[in-house]
Amino acid sequence: MKVTVPPPATFRPFEKKSIEQSIAACFESQVQQTPGRLAIKTETAALTYQQLNDRANQIAHTILEKAGREGKVVALLFEPTIAFVTALFGVLKAGKAFVPIDPSYPQARASYLLQDSLAELILTNHKNFPTAQTYQTDKIQIINVEDEVQGKSAKDLSLPISPDAPAYLIYTSGSTGKPKGVLQNQRNILHYVMTYTNATKICMDDRLSLFGSLSHAAGISDIFRAMLKGAAIFPFNLKLLGLTRLERWLIEEGITIFHSIPTVFRHFVDNLEGDENFPKIRLIHLGGEAVSTADVERYRKRFSDNCILLNNLSSTEVSIYRQFFVNKQIELETNVVPVGYPVQDKEIILVDENDRTVPPSEVGEIVVKSPYLAVAYWQRPALTKQAFPQVANEPTMRLYHTGDLGRLQPDGSLVYLGRKDSRVKIRGFRIEIAEVEATLAQYKLVKETAVITHTPAVGDKQLIAYVVPYAGQKPTTEALVHFMRTALPEYMVPAQFIFLDKLPQNANGKIDRLALSKLPLAQTEKNEAFAAPTTEHEATLVAIWEEVLGVKPIGIYDNFFTLGGHSLLATLVFAQIDKRIMQGLPITLLFQYPTIAQLAEAIERQRPSDSWSALVPIKEGGGRPPFYCVHGGAGHVFNHQKLADYLADDQPFYGVQPPNWTGHRVESPRVEALAERYVAEIRQFQPEGPYYLGGFCYGGMVAYEMAWQLQKAGQQVALLALIEPSPLDSRESLMIQHQNGVGLQVDSLPTFGLDKNLPKLIVGKVRHIALQSRQRLARLYQIAKKSVFSFYLASGAPVLRQHRDYYLMKFVTRQSRLRYRPSGTFQGKIDMFVVERSRLTNQSLGWDKAAAEGVYLCQFSTDHLGVLQEPYVREVAAALQRRLDEVQQEERPFSPSSSSQICKHL
Repeated sequence: MKVTVPPPATFRPFEKKSIEQSIAACFESQVQQTPGRLAIKTETAALTYQQLNDRANQIAHTILEKAGREGKVVALLFEPTIAFVTALFGVLKAGKAFVPIDPSYPQARASYLLQDSLAELILTNHKNFPTAQTYQTDKIQIINVEDEVQGKSAKDLSLPISPDAPAYLIYTSGSTGKPKGVLQNQRNILHYVMTYTNATKICMDDRLSLFGSLSHAAGISDIFRAMLKGAAIFPFNLKLLGLTRLERWLIEEGITIFHSIPTVFRHFVDNLEGDENFPKIRLIHLGGEAVSTADVERYRKRFSDNCILLNNLSSTEVSIYRQFFVNKQIELETNVVPVGYPVQDKEIILVDENDRTVPPSEVGEIVVKSPYLAVAYWQRPALTKQAFPQVANEPTMRLYHTGDLGRLQPDGSLVYLGRKDSRVKIRGFRIEIAEVEATLAQYKLVKETAVITHTPAVGDKQLIAYVVPYAGQKPTTEALVHFMRTALPEYMVPAQFIFLDKLPQNANGKIDRLALSKLPLAQTEKNEAFAAPTTEHEATLVAIWEEVLGVKPIGIYDNFFTLGGHSLLATLVFAQIDKRIMQGLPITLLFQYPTIAQLAEAIERQRPSDSWSALVPIKEGGGRPPFYCVHGGAGHVFNHQKLADYLADDQPFYGVQPPNWTGHRVESPRVEALAERYVAEIRQFQPEGPYYLGGFCYGGMVAYEMAWQLQKAGQQVALLALIEPSPLDSRESLMIQHQNGVGLQVDSLPTFGLDKNLPKLIVGKVRHIALQSRQRLARLYQIAKKSVFSFYLASGAPVLRQHRDYYLMKFVTRQSRLRYRPSGTFQGKIDMFVVERSRLTNQSLGWDKAAAEGVYLCQFSTDHLGVLQEPYVREVAAALQRRLDEVQQEERPFSPSSSSQICKHL
């Protein structure tokens, strides 16, 4: 039985004639029809179609001013945000093509994409501007769409753009060991939107989820099929927010079309606890990897009778070319879920190894015949000609050999049977095994390597790398993981590395991959420090990891990521932790504490207890004296990890954070009192100096007070390093608060769902004070304490508990730092690691008056938070390490010269 989607009342077909225009013209037509309707919404902001169009026009005008009207490629460096969507349409309105680049890509990969695409312009936002600067050259300009487009015209440009004009360049994993760009034109994309929206009946009342990476075709397609039909798109960051937030988000936002890879879908459904059936979701679209009959059963069990499931087959070169709809009544005839029936204007042919059509019901390679295939492989004419041959006597038709195997059923439905070659899909991403092997072979200790896929009894398909090292030079698994992560995206890093003396070969002298697949995974390198769990939490975490990762046994010192863990599995781990141990823990804990032992200890520290320590051992061991770094205004030291990682291997690093902060206290902690508590903790751990102290933001102020208290007690402070400290100069403090936005935390309440639990009147009152009366911070704190958080605490919403603590800490530390006045003068020189601020008259932020011997000023061209983030955290760590080396080598107490010193990192 062939299932079709019933059309909603407001559905209007996408007519074939509409593909003979530009995407910009199609979008502007939609804006005219629905100017005031919601177009896009995140947890922090929303735009109507008219607002989105106006911003895109401003960006387009800015692009033309910078790059002229010649057809150039523009790179988009964003996460899935509103800024990305406005930039995307801005590029298309300017008549240019875009290439999306994921900010999480390793620098080597991103640099290659920029170079290969010939991009002459990068569009980005405040958050990713420092990263964009690392790629800037004489040939590449940068536009910050949150800054440089202000004041530009918001009128439509109405440029004459042909349907044949390039629209985007998407890079896929390359069989030659390098990614290759797939070029699509405007007509092909509009044809895809036509076939998809007409089949799924997308209308202006629909609300579409957006989970996919915007550096891949799936995420881009979600945007087009929503924006060109008057629907709304809702980005959701799975890596940051996790699966536990997803259920509530789907309900609150009224999502009607849920699109994800099957892996995300099954993990989400398997972790649902209530009996919610999501009545507003009318379509679940699963694509990117194989759908199982178990997935169909998950859909039938957890979703309403009005919901329909879509399975499809697609590729970047072809877009969707088969669709299969499932409802609650249909009976599947086999254990394999078909990928379905033809879509308009795309015919398939199944061929054997000699390119001959196979008989009915036999397996063959899927070849797609259509006039709407990808235009070309970017800058690879020979490969394009080979991959997209013309059809004889049909000048508009071309062919594309997908490399997928399939079989046609008697009713014309296609069953997908896997890959023909070494191309695989992991978590929905297409990967060329050759690229992974070529990268791994570059490691200096690797002689030979081969990579295959493995599907464990529990868990998702993984990459397994077999490595033959040079004699006597066997690398560690940790070293290989680190190397691969610097060159490839996370999903392309093998889950396991197995070391062999030689690779098996077949009779032709080629690597015998079948023989590799039969080798036991027990040959993988074992952790010699394997240890079984000794506590209840450790035992529970081991059970969770073994279940999620499909690896047994796991010791408490095994690293989650070395075992094959990735961000998607991390969300599943924390969903289980929410159930079995404690709710509300941030996923980032796993990245800070990647072993069972560390994570269990971190969870213990989350429990309210008078025995908590203020010292957090971020990096232990080594022969140097420890460096103690105090938390910023948020009250935690999670953001200190990268700084610790980039210091010398033998440099111990201890974060210092409030030992008992639960959020239930609302009194403002005094800097002097915190410093006294922290000094007592440090002296209990290290009774005598010299001490090496530091602090970030608010923590710089606390570290200064600690240093003074230690000197007063007769102890030596050899180094006092203030990293982007809060200013002592009250005038400069107000200027920086104005630049950074005092109301930032209040404006971002919706990010954490707090706006759902607060009266609009209270939120509005707080926001008004934050934005309009920046000098009245004490009043802002009182309003927050008496109304916002008292309401929150009374509401008792458990999902927000961690964010309650965060915001309370931000408010009270802001108040305490405004009240602080130094207890005395530090007898020595202060090392300051700060960003350049051209508008300030006192670059040392007033701290030069608080040190007997002035300051050593080291400046960086980034922003306040950027000093602890890539790429600048490497430079900050290098500068800090140099100062530690200099001071630790001195046999006498630290006593630098009194001359002013400035070190700039541009």
